[in-house]
Order: sequence, then C-alpha cells, then structure tokens
Amino acid sequence: MSAAILVRLLLWLWLGGALAAGHHGTWAQLPPLGQGALVLALALGAFSLAHRLPALAAWVDGLDLRALILPHACRLAGTYLVVRHLEGDLPRAFILAAGIGEAVLAAIALPLALAPLTDAARARAARIWAVAALLNLLLVLATLVRLNLQGPLLLRELQTLPLSLFPTFLYPLALAGSALVLRRAAGR
Repeated sequence: MSAAILVRLLLWLWLGGALAAGHHGTWAQLPPLGQGALVLALALGAFSLAHRLPALAAWVDGLDLRALILPHACRLAGTYLVVRHLEGDLPRAFILAAGIGEAVLAAIALPLALAPLTDAARARAARIWAVAALLNLLLVLATLVRLNLQGPLLLRELQTLPLSLFPTFLYPLALAGSALVLRRAAGR
C-alpha cells in the first residue's frame, strides 16, 4: 500500500472515530483536563506516525512545502465558530483564539502556499506562520481547558456534532500539521 493511500485511510478512520465520538457524546464524558489531554494525544499521535513510520516520513519529506501548508486553509472553519458565538452558543474568550485566530491563520496560509516565492523566502515565512499557528492552537487548548474548569456548560456546544469535530479532529490535525510545516521549514 502506498503512503498516500495509507494517509487517506488513516484520516478517514480518524474522521469516522471523531464522528462516532460526537454522535455518542463521548467528549462530554471526559473531565476538563482529559479533554485537553485528548487533543494533545491525538496531535502527538498523528505527528509521531508521520515522523516515525519510515514510509510515511519519506512520503511527507517528499512533499513540497506548499502541499503541507495548503490544507491549513480548512482552518477557515473557525469562522463558523464566530457565527455560533454571535448566536450566543460559544463564549467570547474561546472565539478570539479558536474562531478569529484560526480564520486569520488560514487566510495567511493561502497566499503563503500559492504566492510565487523562492524556496528560501517560503521556508522563512512558513517558519513564522507555523510558530504563530502552534502558539494559537496552544492558546485555543489552554482556553478550552480553562473554560471547562470554570464551567463545563460554557462549551457545551463542543460536545455534539458538528462542533465536536473541532477538538476531536480539526485542532489535533492542525497541531500536527503545523508541527510538520515547522519541521520541514526549519530543515528538519
């Protein structure tokens, strides 16, 4: 099986697991610190697979840096969180990093991936972007844990679909992807 097919299979399985967890309300059953730990564990697991399995590591290393950056455009989904905040479903503290921060980083990822830059300029810009992306995601995670410790009902909307996909699929995937971009842009 080729590495590209393996990556697709793993992503579909992960998405299926996240959908099942959201359908059954699994996220709500975790303690606040357990939720944060799960996000980190999923991200570390994805990064480890892409880094430690020789076939996947070779495949990732063979990708153009732009191919690692471009999928981060899906972080524009953060704008949906802003809409849900405006409807009164999510607290402002969460939206600043999770909604607006992610949408801004996604908007920067598009020109970073598509602009006609030299390899050196793209790598330098990608390093800066990846550090900002990782810091924003860690802020999202810290805010998620803090708000859940204050009152689990503050983020109750993240316990059911479709918003449960943010902590169980999108954020861990974005964390792992940002780490891969940083690793590649920094020259491994």
